[in-house]
Amino acid sequence: MKTGSMKPFEKEYFHKDGSRVPVLIGYATFDKQENTGVAFVLDLTERKQADEALRESEYKLRQIVDAVPGIVWSAGPSGRLTHVNRRLLDYSGMRFDEFMHSGWEQAYMHPLDFANATEHYRHAIQTGSSYDVVLRLRRADGEFRWHRTFCEPLRDREGHIIQWYGLSIDVDEAKKAEDQLRRSEAWLAQAQRLSHTGTWVFNPATFRYSYWSDENYRIWGLIRCRVFQAGRMCGGAFIQPIETECGKKFRRRFVRKAI
Repeated sequence: MKTGSMKPFEKEYFHKDGSRVPVLIGYATFDKQENTGVAFVLDLTERKQADEALRESEYKLRQIVDAVPGIVWSAGPSGRLTHVNRRLLDYSGMRFDEFMHSGWEQAYMHPLDFANATEHYRHAIQTGSSYDVVLRLRRADGEFRWHRTFCEPLRDREGHIIQWYGLSIDVDEAKKAEDQLRRSEAWLAQAQRLSHTGTWVFNPATFRYSYWSDENYRIWGLIRCRVFQAGRMCGGAFIQPIETECGKKFRRRFVRKAI
């Protein structure tokens, strides 16, 4: 203690009941002769318990985040990544430090989706709005799979953004099924145009039409917006189903068959 003080240090003592008591010990003198001074011993039990509770809470939160069946990440107010969950590291095959440096986006996102995704993300960061985009992300084996990515800002009481939280969900199968359905509908429409065949869907239980194909409109020379009103033909564009006795029999016959 030649300098007149002693750097505080932590030490543990045993209480008479056998429990451990963490304390902080320090000493300082008031004059050069070190004739007067002060020493202190602070009980750190509550602080240690609070620190342990915080570590336990953070550990449980990490476990929850890693257990989420999706890719979870967070970013600071500027949009720079601050955390990624284990599932993202496993999926991408990349290390955590790689996500902390610029350039990871090009290695992770599909080249055709990169510009659109980054532009939407930049707009969200600048305006504080939500982020929702569908894009392809590269898997560790090199395959690109479709994901839907959401991002929401966390704000303090004054409304300032203090963190961004993002979630990416694999929608590859649904996206490919949607694309296949769209192609099938296009092929059907093309086949109907070539064969001059129109299709429609009629619900006899409600006596209403629920669908008319594009070719049906062309065959009858009708304008789409004039044909249906609450599922019925309107505007004199076509003969409306009339609730005659014959019509009622027609409805009952189709309802029985449908049941």
